Amino acid sequence: MVERIFYSDVDVLEPLFKEAYGDCVFSRAAATQNIDQPFNPSQVTFALKEGEDYIGFINIWLDSDWYEIDEYPQFHMTARLNCIFITEAYRSLTSLKRFVDEAVSSLTEHYLFPMEWYRCSPDPVFAEDEDAPDPCRALILNLDAELHSAEQESLFNTFRDSLSYAMHQLCEKSPVFLFEPRSVFVEHNINYHF
Repeated sequence: MVERIFYSDVDVLEPLFKEAYGDCVFSRAAATQNIDQPFNPSQVTFALKEGEDYIGFINIWLDSDWYEIDEYPQFHMTARLNCIFITEAYRSLTSLKRFVDEAVSSLTEHYLFPMEWYRCSPDPVFAEDEDAPDPCRALILNLDAELHSAEQESLFNTFRDSLSYAMHQLCEKSPVFLFEPRSVFVEHNINYHF
């Protein structure tokens, strides 16, 4: 299952970070200073659970900007997902697929795409210009992962493919998510520690 973690829950986050990163320092002060907002959060964390056990977590950073290229506005948004899996193995391919499907469903339907900050407004510079072109919107989903085994690599690849597919489906069907499928890009950066 996928569980939302708030930054005030430092007692939950600290052991997760330590288990994933070893002896790295977890800043409780920094965690408590990050207040979760109902809209436009800059960062959010989801814990991944198998039964009662935490098996990893996903951090999401969001960033958006307007760019002008040859006087044409372009809206560029980056959603960076940092996936950390801390389990050694999974019981079966069926349970793995079920976990991935649930994670993708939770991220896309209940967090990433229904939020108001995806209602992309026109560039204010062109707000009163009737001849202004429609802004070009682009979203890059950047997936980072620390992988320690072949099982984790398999999980990450399945998760990446499922989330990418869900993104493109939502682009076509959602009245809120205004990006066109061809303007959605998926990148990944994998650090192997086999």
